[in-house]
This record gives sequence, C-alpha cells and structure tokens, in this order.
Amino acid sequence: MGRRHGLLIGLAAVALAGVSYAATNSGNFRGTYSINGGDPGDWREPSAKDTSVSMIITGPLALRMFQELGRQSRETLCVPPDHIEIRHRGDLDCEWDTAKREAECFIRFDLRTGKAKHARAC
Repeated sequence: MGRRHGLLIGLAAVALAGVSYAATNSGNFRGTYSINGGDPGDWREPSAKDTSVSMIITGPLALRMFQELGRQSRETLCVPPDHIEIRHRGDLDCEWDTAKREAECFIRFDLRTGKAKHARAC
C-alpha cells in the first residue's frame, strides 16, 4: 500500500506541476499592430512586394519577455531617456519604462517571406 500511495502522490505532483507551468507560461496578451511597407522610421503603404506586420506587445507578457532577454542584451547603440532601459536580441526589442513601470516589446514580420525583421529605427 505504501508504494502505491507514493506513486499516486508522485503522479499528482507531476500533474500539478504541469498545470502550474501552463498557468505561468501561456495566456492572452495585449498590444497593437500595424500593416505597412518600408522600414522603421520610413513607413509607407504596403505593396505586393513589401508588406510587414509590426506589433507592440504590452502588459505582463512584455515584462516577461524583457526579463527573459537578460541584462547582457542591453542596447548600446541607441541612447534612450534616463527612465528607459532597452534590451535587444536579434530582431526583438523590449524596453522597460521605470517612470511608468511598464514594458513594451517590438516585433515585426515580413508577410511575404515570414521572416522576422527589425521593428524599430533605433
């Protein structure tokens, strides 16, 4: 009886860990998007050869993304205001506004190729 009881407790723990993981690593998110052509800082109307979707993610997901990028990914080329910390890796940019205590992440995809593109001019 002791082994069976231990097995049931172990299975229950694994099931609860899975539920806990799903609760903290999935869900809805907030943000905005725009469909455009051109490059950041030089947007234009989308065309047959140049159409991208740009998204700004906000809320808890943006904060999690910012944190996961880590301090080693701090932006050094752009000089943000004192209250903004930018983290950058690949084509993903996130920023933390210490004054507002809010995070935003910027992503962009080329809708003709499906590839990520840099979302901001700086």
